[in-house]
Amino acid sequence: MEDRDSKILARIMERKEHNPVYSAELEKEFKISGSEIRKIIRAFRRDGIPVANSKTGYYYARNFKEIEPTIVDLEKRTLSMLSTISALKKNFEKSQLELF
Repeated sequence: MEDRDSKILARIMERKEHNPVYSAELEKEFKISGSEIRKIIRAFRRDGIPVANSKTGYYYARNFKEIEPTIVDLEKRTLSMLSTISALKKNFEKSQLELF
C-alpha cells in the first residue's frame, strides 16, 4: 500500500458513521480526483478493509451493522449494472438479426 493510501485510510479510520470524511476533503488534502479516491476505496474494500460509505462520505465500519448499508448499496448497483448489460446484449442481438 502506498504511503498516500495509508494516510487516506488513517483519515477514514478516524471517522465514525455519524461523522464521515467527505470525498472532497480527501481530494483537497491529498490533491487527487474524486475518481482516484473511489479507486483507492475500492482497493481497500477488495483487501477486506471495511470502508463504509454514506450519502456524505466515508468512515471505518466497526461492526456489521455499520457496513451492511454499504454492502446493500453495492449489491443494488451491481444488479442495476447487470440489468443494463442484459438490455444492451438483448438489443444488440436483436439489431444484428434485423441486419440479415
